[in-house]
Amino acid sequence: MTNHKTINYAVTPKDCHLWVQEYPDLYGSLEIVKDYTNTFATDADDARRSLKRCTTCGQLYFYEMLEWIDFKDGNDPRYSTCIPVAKEKDADKLALMSQFEILIYLPQIRYDFPKDKDSSTVYWKKAEPYTNEEDEQLELGRLKANAKKSEDILKMIYSNAKEAGRARLLAASSENDSQSSESQPVEEAEKEKPVEEVERRRTKTQQRQFNELKKEIEKANAEVYFPASKSELIDQGMTKQEAKVEAIRQQNEMETYNTRVTEAQLSINAESEKVLKEFPVFDPESDEYDKDLAEDAAELLQANLIYDENSGQIIGANISPYKLYKTLAWALEVGEIKGIIKAKYEDTEGYQKT
Repeated sequence: MTNHKTINYAVTPKDCHLWVQEYPDLYGSLEIVKDYTNTFATDADDARRSLKRCTTCGQLYFYEMLEWIDFKDGNDPRYSTCIPVAKEKDADKLALMSQFEILIYLPQIRYDFPKDKDSSTVYWKKAEPYTNEEDEQLELGRLKANAKKSEDILKMIYSNAKEAGRARLLAASSENDSQSSESQPVEEAEKEKPVEEVERRRTKTQQRQFNELKKEIEKANAEVYFPASKSELIDQGMTKQEAKVEAIRQQNEMETYNTRVTEAQLSINAESEKVLKEFPVFDPESDEYDKDLAEDAAELLQANLIYDENSGQIIGANISPYKLYKTLAWALEVGEIKGIIKAKYEDTEGYQKT
């Protein structure tokens, strides 16, 4: 992603043993000096920020850990970022930035464990950031941004949840039809189907959904973010080698951003689907639908959604949608129970007075 910052708060920790490690081992190497956990908003279910210090050389590092709960499959994606800084004040400034803004300050150690991977990767991002005082491209992105209205967002969430359910039903129906045309009954075919094959098909479906959504996000971001090409960077004064490294860095930065936004939207959609299944008071198609409560919940969710100000896309939420709706459903249930208890108590009082 093109960087328009003129100050780089990251430093090269040449005297730290972590700098020379291809796969830096953070465990046991750093100690917490200062906590920043409550200084920033994020859609992650578990989020931590702190200032850490190398126990060997004293080098300071700004540290962030983000983890999202995968309610659907249990594959919780987790990302950590560790940025070497010269002084505590620089870490204080990083602590006030978003989870995406800190990615441009290099070098930094990254720990990536996406939900679609079987193992994590730990590595240094060492390329120096490209700086440019002219923000013409960024301004163009702002002019093109078209944030969605709250009702459209909620329709999208409900629609995605319902479409996912319909897709599973259609897939099951199609599979049953194909099996019924064979000589053996559907039930026997299902019994003979290996567990590994069922898991493999489920994984393929999830990967297809991830890829399709990521394509849409990449298309939207391509209209407002413009990673510079090698030739453009050379025209701006870089050497061929510097331009090559910087062009790759910007492309990788965009890829990381697109992946994280995709995972955030999938997480919101999965939680929304779970809400509709468990709490019919929020489902417009249910007989238990409570219009007033659903509208209140929609306003609360809208206020807690996080947007990319340039593309207008949802990139996360300050609170888990499932936890929000679960709390409201619980409050409604408690209120109804209290009303029943109060009515029974009043009936008892009236009976005793007579």
